[in-house]
This record gives sequence, structure tokens and C-alpha cells, in this order.
Amino acid sequence: MIKKTLQLLLLITSTSCGQSWNTNSKDFLLSGNGIDPSNTNLVTAFAVINDECISCHTGYHNSWSTLNTDQLWIANGSIVAGSALSSPLITRLKNRGGDMPLLSPTLTETQYNALINWIDAL
Repeated sequence: MIKKTLQLLLLITSTSCGQSWNTNSKDFLLSGNGIDPSNTNLVTAFAVINDECISCHTGYHNSWSTLNTDQLWIANGSIVAGSALSSPLITRLKNRGGDMPLLSPTLTETQYNALINWIDAL
């Protein structure tokens, strides 16, 4: 019994995604991501991006978790400062006729507006 329990525990820990935060409680917003908490637009937008984009993608999109300033998002080419509707991050959304999030419904109006407000305010 103890051996099976240890094997199960080992399996669970070895197959975790390696995150050091709980994405459901937004712990990552409070620890280690480097986002300035006073940048409330980015904090709110990043929560949407984490829940609806980063959590499904691997590889290239893993780099998005390191984009912790507006300037890094602009330099990455994902957003166009002051022009949400011209930003690739927005044009790819189902809300705008794109195909993302691929296996999920469109973003809620609140989520979509958080992204639009963040980018347009830059």
C-alpha cells in the first residue's frame, strides 16, 4: 500500500506542469512575475492572457509569461501601442473573427475589454 501511494505521488509530481503558482487563484500576479502592481491594466490583461492563452500553449507561447512590461509586449510584436484592433493578440481572437482561443469559446466581454483597454491606453 505504501509503495503504491509513493508511486502515485511520484507520478503526480513528475507530470505537473512545473508552475510555481496556482493559476486559478492568480497567485502568479503577486509573486515572481515582475509585473508592476500599479500597472493595473497590464495586471488585469495578463490574468486573461494567462487563463486563456498561456495555459493552453507550449513552446513559443511560454515566452509570454516573461513579458512583464508593456514595452516587452510591444517589442514582442504581439501588441501595437494605442491600437488594440491592429494588435495581433486581438486580431487572432474569435471575438474579432480569428481562431483563438482554439478549443474554447470566445472571451467574455469583460476579458475582451480588459485586453482592449490595456492596449488602447498605451
